[in-house]
Amino acid sequence: MDGNKETAEMKLCGSKLSQANSKASAGGSGWQSKDLCTQCQSVNLTQICSKGSLYGTGGTDVFLHISETSTCPSCRFLISQLHRKDIAAKSQDPITVQLNRTIFNGIDHVVMRLNNRLEYILQITDKNMLEESGRFGQYRQVDPKQVDYHMIRNWIAHCYSTHGKSCQMLTENPLQIPKFRLLDCKTKTVVELTAFVEYVTLSYVWGSSSNLHESDRAVMSKAVVKDAIHELLVGSDEYYLYVLENDTNVRFGQKAKRLLDNQASVTIIAAAGESSSHGLPGVGQCPRTIPNNFTLNGTTWRYKPIALTNHVGASKWSARGWTYQEAVFSRRCVIFADDQVFYQCGSMTCAEELIHDFESCERVVFPIFERILYQDSDNGVYLPSSWRFMTNLEAYSKRELTYDSDVLRAMEGIFGFYAQLEPSVEQYWGLPLRWAGCQLSDLVEKNVYHVAKSKHNDVVGAILWAMLWEPRWSETHISKTGFAKRGGFPTWSWSGLKVGVRWNFLENVQHLEKSFTAPLFAETTAGGLLELSDALARSLTSGQSYASLGLTCVPRITTKVFDVPFIERAPYRPTTNRAKRDSFPTRRKGQHWVTKEDYPGEITWTHFVVQKNIETSERGLVWSLDLTHGGAATSSYLAFNTGTTANPMTLRCIVISYERGMIVQCSSGITKRVGLLCFEGEFFENGRISTDEYGHHGDSVIWPWTDSVQSRDLRDHFPGEERTVRLG
Repeated sequence: MDGNKETAEMKLCGSKLSQANSKASAGGSGWQSKDLCTQCQSVNLTQICSKGSLYGTGGTDVFLHISETSTCPSCRFLISQLHRKDIAAKSQDPITVQLNRTIFNGIDHVVMRLNNRLEYILQITDKNMLEESGRFGQYRQVDPKQVDYHMIRNWIAHCYSTHGKSCQMLTENPLQIPKFRLLDCKTKTVVELTAFVEYVTLSYVWGSSSNLHESDRAVMSKAVVKDAIHELLVGSDEYYLYVLENDTNVRFGQKAKRLLDNQASVTIIAAAGESSSHGLPGVGQCPRTIPNNFTLNGTTWRYKPIALTNHVGASKWSARGWTYQEAVFSRRCVIFADDQVFYQCGSMTCAEELIHDFESCERVVFPIFERILYQDSDNGVYLPSSWRFMTNLEAYSKRELTYDSDVLRAMEGIFGFYAQLEPSVEQYWGLPLRWAGCQLSDLVEKNVYHVAKSKHNDVVGAILWAMLWEPRWSETHISKTGFAKRGGFPTWSWSGLKVGVRWNFLENVQHLEKSFTAPLFAETTAGGLLELSDALARSLTSGQSYASLGLTCVPRITTKVFDVPFIERAPYRPTTNRAKRDSFPTRRKGQHWVTKEDYPGEITWTHFVVQKNIETSERGLVWSLDLTHGGAATSSYLAFNTGTTANPMTLRCIVISYERGMIVQCSSGITKRVGLLCFEGEFFENGRISTDEYGHHGDSVIWPWTDSVQSRDLRDHFPGEERTVRLG
């Protein structure tokens, strides 16, 4: 087929599909069976969905062979998800579509496989069937032009009447700010109030043109602000709006900002668009995105929507660092996305497209984003407020900032909240100084948390364990250039690297009870030393900068240090593969680095290890380096100004826990983090390592020679000595 003609036909088909579905939304019938190709006319989606056998249990599958050039509206709809996912398909080859039935949340769906290569579980639902009474998670047709104000009012009213402490303010008495500046939505003017009034906060992405010095008139002229004013006048009982831009209220600091966000009755979140000029979809002039529905013989079908968390998580608003505090401190959030409105409070998560009762909304396990709660929760699993400190750090660390210098400032409100808890959780350069703020596990019986509280003054043990952070590889693309660094921030803290991070759960209670500790001091700007102690931790809650407190980002630790030789080689393969492919341990992606950015099949991988041969070079013990930097790494990168021994691949390991050490580079008397290394090694033989592809030990392969090895601890194979190290 001629390329231009093919493109024209596809565009014409897409136009017809859009027009027909628009008619259906307005009450029309959409497509009829006679409009379809011969093979699609023989397929009854309703019958597959309601009477077909469950997928994978031996029922009869329905196969369709679809050409990318097909103008059949049913064919185009079925393969449209292929292009939405940006998956390449050759236009000259037919696409095999396999249909059957599955169930989600008690609702029948059609499940689809494409070419048996790329599996997609697609929710192609019948509107009439889903609107039967008593069905959980029923979907409805969202008005493409206007939000459902009645539904939003019901969400908020239910929260006010039933949720109690989980959705109340963090403080008993509202913060009183002299001349509190708010927008009066009725008069469309800025007013200064001395007494507390109920108000609504607007959280949005400013965009590159916004600044803190714009006039009130300029702020109110922004589309998102105008739509928020309209939203309050039509859909809310409140009519005072708090907008950050040109806000003199923030002169009282981040504590005031935290309380102002929390005291708001409702927070309107503009999660659509990338600037304040976008507006709120479904309000005013901002249009909504119409989902790719398909109406056939009066029945409407659609793909299964993405999860609520992912829906909002993909927005520019969710990517910005400064909006994070606004989200977690807000008690009730009305979230405007491109295609619908979501709602989240301390007890409930709802979506405009879903028909469900309040009880089902309150059973949502995973909220759209974390929230700072009024009090500790005790709903089955005990979760003290302090336990969420690292959860907040993990969620925030992957967000973007215009200015690197804001990385800790944009968290000051959250840091201040945890510092005033009982027990308190203070931080130093973004790392918690208390065990209660670490990623604790086994909280069902509260034993771990009680141990953490009993070791409240063990500041050194807590921060050394917190230094064991690592990049969140599951959400990270390994770029050739590696992760960008933040100037002025230490490499031993997550704040020094532009990447989302994670911590493993602290599961070993014995390690907590006898936590690793070592003499640790903070260097001052005057050249002195301050011990990291309970007294220093409490002094950090003033909200002042480290420079104003006379503190640098260089701590001194006296601990065991030893030099170890690293070699560069191809990664070892696991002895056991539970997966069908012969892969590397995906859970430990930090140990495997690409040296050539190309298609996956052509990637060259490299691996840095400490290796001790036993009797022969083909077997022995190996310790893998978890490299922090990311990107294409080479021995020259690791050897840069090491200052250790003549061997360019000899790096220094400093002991900061019972199980791991920090691998560092040394330059001008300052050591900078390169990665982490687990002291317990793995056995290898003939290019294979004694774990499965996820790093778990297995008994399926036992090498007799391993019985003679008395210890797998790296420290028993390489000599070390106690030294004082300056971390930078």
